[in-house]
Parts: sequence; C-alpha cells; structure tokens
Amino acid sequence: MFGATWYRGSWFGRPVQWNGLRYANALLKLAEYDESQPWQGVAELLVRSAIHQQDQEGENVALWPDNISAMDGEKCPWVFAPRQIIGCITKLLGRDEEPTTVYVPAQSGRFAITSCGKIEHPQVDGKGLHLTVTFPPGEVGPVIIANVGQPAQVTIDGQAVPQNDQPHLQEGSAWCYDPGGALLTIQVGVTGPAKIDVMPAGYQRVERIPRLVTILNFQFDEGIEGWIAAHDV
Repeated sequence: MFGATWYRGSWFGRPVQWNGLRYANALLKLAEYDESQPWQGVAELLVRSAIHQQDQEGENVALWPDNISAMDGEKCPWVFAPRQIIGCITKLLGRDEEPTTVYVPAQSGRFAITSCGKIEHPQVDGKGLHLTVTFPPGEVGPVIIANVGQPAQVTIDGQAVPQNDQPHLQEGSAWCYDPGGALLTIQVGVTGPAKIDVMPAGYQRVERIPRLVTILNFQFDEGIEGWIAAHDV
C-alpha cells in the first residue's frame, strides 16, 4: 500500500476493506477443504466488518469505503458498490454464485464437471459417467461436462432426458452437445439431489485454442470451431 500511494500519508490504522473481502472469499473456499482452522468464522467476521462500514443513508447508502479510520471511523471519499459483500453472503448462505469445477479421471485424460450446484459422488465405470448435483432450494441450473464424447443417452434419476439445441430454454430437463468443444450441457430441471448418468462417457481431447485459418467459412461442420458469441449475434 505504501508503494502504491507513493509513500504519502500513513496507512497505519486504516483498514482497506476490499482487501479484506477478497481474503474472506478465499477463506470461504479454503474452508471447504481444510478444517484445521475456523476459516469460515474468520471470513464471516470480515464480511460483518464490511457491512458495518456501509452507509445507512444519504447518497452513498449501501456503499462502503476504500479505507476507514480505526480511530474515529472517518471514511475516505472513494466508495464501492456492495457487490463483493453480496458475493460472500450468498456463499455463506449456501447459494454460491460462482460455479465449481470437479475433475474426474477418464481413460487418458480427465472430465471437467462444472456447475453452480453442489457436485457429489462423480465416478466413471464401464457404462458411463455418474454424478449427483444439488441446487439451492427453489433453484435449478446447468451442468457442463468438458472433454466428453457425445453420449447416446442422458438420464436424471433414472429417467431419459430429451436432447434439445437450447436446453436452458426448456421448462424441464434437457441436454445438448457441442462436438467442436467436446462439451455436454445438461439443464437440470429439478433442485435435487439429482442423480445424473451419462452413457456412454468416452474421453475426447480437443484443442480449445482456435487454430490459424486462411479461408473463412461459416459451415460449422465441427461445432462452433473457435467462434464465440461475444456480441450476442
């Protein structure tokens, strides 16, 4: 901090809360794997500190300062939106907004399973890939599986799920497959716990860094072929 501000003024006794919130978010992730220390409790105290620093009224209501005096509570004029606070709170409430990725060994590589739901019991056998996903109460969402070949069937709780090009627009469960990226997207239409079976589940390696091309065409014979819908086109 001293170097970033050209050594002007003193930072002693002036906590910088955005650093604290970044640290709190990291501690919440650490708490999922390490129980040797009360990491979640420390993170919660940091979040509570940020909440106490929010303005309760005026033009800066709900905003919090870049730094604050530990002596008299004087706030600096630079303020931030409560986004980092909300992100930590949703994680504490079990409604994490950030997707989690779980890796599962597969033949000569590994599958990458990503979802905002809680992924449990992932395993691969001769029939396919199996896992359980649970979303927060009242919520549903997608599960994305990378490095997998196109399956013949996807089931949720033993029931076959229909294939659809836009599964996220369906009221229930559906799935689609992108051969260019070896990506399987499963829209899970139930909160769960939902048992997902992907059959078969062969490992498929793909190059995700777009290759150099000399001629442009828009046939898309092999998936999106490196193109990204970055402008909602």
